[in-house]
Amino acid sequence: MFIKREWATPWVIGAFLLSGVTGITLFFKVNTQLGQLAHEYLGLVFIVAIMAHLTPSFLNVKRYFRNPKALVIIGVYALILIGTFVPFGPPKQSGDKNTLRLFLNAALHAPLQDVAKIIGRDPNDLIKQLQANGYDIKSPSESIIDSSGSGPAQQLRGLSAISIIMGQTPPSLPAGPPPGPPPSAPPPQ
Repeated sequence: MFIKREWATPWVIGAFLLSGVTGITLFFKVNTQLGQLAHEYLGLVFIVAIMAHLTPSFLNVKRYFRNPKALVIIGVYALILIGTFVPFGPPKQSGDKNTLRLFLNAALHAPLQDVAKIIGRDPNDLIKQLQANGYDIKSPSESIIDSSGSGPAQQLRGLSAISIIMGQTPPSLPAGPPPGPPPSAPPPQ
């Protein structure tokens, strides 16, 4: 199906206007409930409108991915986007429903012995692994936050500790798929 630019462009302009203005009202906390709903749900319409607008000019858009300056700008926004998923700061007091934030916050503040139980690792192995990566953690009763600190930069360092812990294959599990029966074993009946 071919999408005509005469329809797609006004659609993008209208959706951008709605999303931009309602975003500004949300930023300055002068929004209405309808404004917030329009921003959240009709913002999805904006994405569809952009896709419809880009469809007729797909070959022109592809050129930007060959331009180093354009790639830097796109890359910066991609990094900012990835950063929006990192839960910096304490959870909101009014009941944070961001489950990723809640999980990571719990993992950062839980004693290392509890984290070790959850991921099936020995707490002392985790301590050695973290110490080898520059974390000053001495006992299984300490949390990752205890060794890294609670400021934003330290929380990022704490998240790095979680990735260090999770990025390793637990010693109790084989690195690959479970081995089959030994060649000399008779087949199961």
